[in-house]
Amino acid sequence: MQPRRILSSAAEQINHFSQPLMIFPPISSLMGQAAGFFTNHRAWRSAISLPGEVLRKLLRETRSVTAVEFGLIGPVLFLFVFAIMLTGVVQFWQLTLDDSVRNAARAIAIGAGSSSTGIHSNSDFVNAVCGEFGQATPKCSSKLQYAVQGAANFTGSGGITPATINSAGQLSLTATFSGVTVSEPFLVQAVFPIPINIPLLPIGLVTLNGTNSIISAAAMVAEP
Repeated sequence: MQPRRILSSAAEQINHFSQPLMIFPPISSLMGQAAGFFTNHRAWRSAISLPGEVLRKLLRETRSVTAVEFGLIGPVLFLFVFAIMLTGVVQFWQLTLDDSVRNAARAIAIGAGSSSTGIHSNSDFVNAVCGEFGQATPKCSSKLQYAVQGAANFTGSGGITPATINSAGQLSLTATFSGVTVSEPFLVQAVFPIPINIPLLPIGLVTLNGTNSIISAAAMVAEP
């Protein structure tokens, strides 16, 4: 038994003195450090590529496509529908003004020879036009511009000189009613500014005559 104890003690001493001579760590430790390095490296690359991954996921996402498309097309669609409705309203005002001016001109022509009937003054004309046109538009009596001129003939010396309208929609002759004589021609002109203001349009609302007003005219001969 004694020789075995001597050999065991000698082996322990050899192992004790050989441990400080191990310069390199075990293989398992090296593999663990390498695995940690590559794991951190992949995490670093993932952090760098995160915005691209998010963008690709958003591009592949289709659940909100309808909302995005409506957000892009909706304003244009609403503007188009509003333009159609506004055009219809303006055309209705134009037709109503034409009809009321024509009826007023007819009343002037018929009643020219009688002081008790027809239209013979500014107030009569405004009441006749706004009695019909005022039902479709507000403030007709205060915003209506008109000129009623009569003469021996339409053209030539002493003829009728039609009133003009400027770029602001203003009639050169305002609240004029004169010269209407039996059996002679006369000209009726009426202008009304459109009572709609659209701040989003830099040039405002413009009609086919190049202004923001609607224009109507009628020419007749006063009956005896």
